[in-house]
Amino acid sequence: MQLSNQYRTINTNSEGSYSELSSKFLAFAYPINSESDINTYRTQLKKLHHKAVHIVFAYRLGINNEIEKSSDDGEPAGSSGLPVLNVLRSHQLTNIAICVVRYYGGKKLGIPGLIRAYKTAAENAIENNTVIIKDIFHHYSVSVEEQYFNNLIHALNQMGASVFEIEYGTQCNFNIRIKAEQKENLETLIEKFWQAELTMVKGE
Repeated sequence: MQLSNQYRTINTNSEGSYSELSSKFLAFAYPINSESDINTYRTQLKKLHHKAVHIVFAYRLGINNEIEKSSDDGEPAGSSGLPVLNVLRSHQLTNIAICVVRYYGGKKLGIPGLIRAYKTAAENAIENNTVIIKDIFHHYSVSVEEQYFNNLIHALNQMGASVFEIEYGTQCNFNIRIKAEQKENLETLIEKFWQAELTMVKGE
C-alpha cells in the first residue's frame, strides 16, 4: 500500500537482461518526472538499438500514480507492456519508466514465454537499482497582514517549511513548500493567524 505522505521510486538509471531461445531482452529503468522524459529515453534507445524488433515500455507518474501507461510495441496484446507495468505496480513504484528492448532470436516464445521474458528483464532492472522513499511535499500560497508576518514566518520555519517569492506590503503574500505530513499542523497554525489565507497550489 502506498504511504500517504511518502512514495517509492528509484534515483538513478539501471539495466537488466534476460535471454530465452536466442531472443535477448534488455531492460532499462529510468526515474522520470514527466511523460516527455519517457519519449526522450525511447528516442535514445531507438537510435542505440535500431536493429531491435521491439521496444516495449511502461511507466507510472504522480505521487498517487495518476498516470499509468504501457505499450506492447507490436508484440501480442498484453504479452509485454502490461507485464512490465505490473512489475512497477508490484514494487509500488512511481515516477519511473522501464523500456525493454527485444532482439529476436528466430524462435517464437508464445504468450507465456513473452510474459515471462519481459517481466523477468524488468525485475532484473529494478534489482540492479536502489528503491528509495521520498517525502511528498505540498506547495501553498499564503497571504497575511503585515503585523503578523514575522511571527508566522518564524513558526513556518520551525515546521521546516521553505518560504519563497515574498511580496511585502500591508498584506504580505508568499509561497511555501512543506512536507505533506505537516498538513494538519499547518492548518492549525494558520487558524491562529485569523487574518492569514492559505491556498494549496500543488503537491510533489
